[in-house]
Amino acid sequence: MVVFSMPMQESNNGGLSGRKGKPKIHGEAKGKFNISLTPTAKNKLIEAANEAGISPSELIERWAKSPMLDQFVKLFSCFQK
Repeated sequence: MVVFSMPMQESNNGGLSGRKGKPKIHGEAKGKFNISLTPTAKNKLIEAANEAGISPSELIERWAKSPMLDQFVKLFSCFQK
């Protein structure tokens, strides 16, 4: 079993970030979004998040907002044609 840990960060108002429905880090509330992954992909995601010192959710959040996502989409679309 693979387990990840995420350190809690202090927010501006003294509460802990990461509480449900509270915009703390990204200026907007996070919502649920379910994805299905193979065990291998799930483990790689958790390992990468652990290495970065963040949660898998935060890793996906940062990736989705980065230019890397656009580059990935362009690369992946080349294989679809």
